[in-house]
Amino acid sequence: EDFLSWKEKFKSIPEEWLRLDTVKGFVDGIISARTAAMLEPYSDAAAVKGEPQYTQDKLNDLVLSANRQGLTVALHAIGDRAVSMAMSSYVRTRGLLFNSRLRNRIEHLEIVPAHIYSKFSEKNIIASVQPSHMVYDNEALNYNDQRLGRARSQNTFAWNNFLKEKAHIAFGTDWPVMPLDPMIGLMAAVYRQHYNLKPSSGWLPNQRIKMDPALDAYTLGGAYATREEHVKGTIREGKYADLVVLDRDLFKSSSKELLNTKVIYTIVAGKIVFDGSQPQFNPAK
Repeated sequence: EDFLSWKEKFKSIPEEWLRLDTVKGFVDGIISARTAAMLEPYSDAAAVKGEPQYTQDKLNDLVLSANRQGLTVALHAIGDRAVSMAMSSYVRTRGLLFNSRLRNRIEHLEIVPAHIYSKFSEKNIIASVQPSHMVYDNEALNYNDQRLGRARSQNTFAWNNFLKEKAHIAFGTDWPVMPLDPMIGLMAAVYRQHYNLKPSSGWLPNQRIKMDPALDAYTLGGAYATREEHVKGTIREGKYADLVVLDRDLFKSSSKELLNTKVIYTIVAGKIVFDGSQPQFNPAK
């Protein structure tokens, strides 16, 4: 109710620039603090599973209430129990509001039960993931066999599993928690290396994805998640002219080259709003 009142206050802002139509909720916490809600205890803390923020019934009520009022829901869910709860609430709501056009999404999805992957495409739920988390998180402490056990540690940040099930994936940066530069996320998705470019073959290399789907997830995937794929996400006549010109071919770039990519031009609505080919001066200095 507070959100809807706030949305009304800013209704004069054109929606092609700012849309206020999504509420975010937190089902659980994070792996490093052992607050991510797990189906089984942490391997290095036998009494700890991480507790979800809500009961399943309460979460169901919140999601249904928001969707009934026309608001998309984005649920933070990292542990496998939290992911299962989020998916259950969306499936239930979709059954009750079978003609809804809303595209609910689950955020982060770091440990996903095997049977859940297919539900993203079946129920049109968005898998909203941030590859840069893998680059900066200290996997030696948080995502190893000691913390999670062998089976769970081998099923973390499993983006290729979503592709195999034809899920709608939306890549993001998780800014301002993480850096805004999408090249970091592309490097993580394509090469699955940490910021020091190790390991050379990639961490869990079977989950590496190619540049094509990685770029799609960052562009068309995000547009689809917000029901704007008809005006955003690809370079086509009739769509918004929002694009960038880069200093290299991403399809031929190593992981190190991706991290060093520079923007030559940023174009928004057909206008150059950043010109990286010219020296940048700060008139205040």
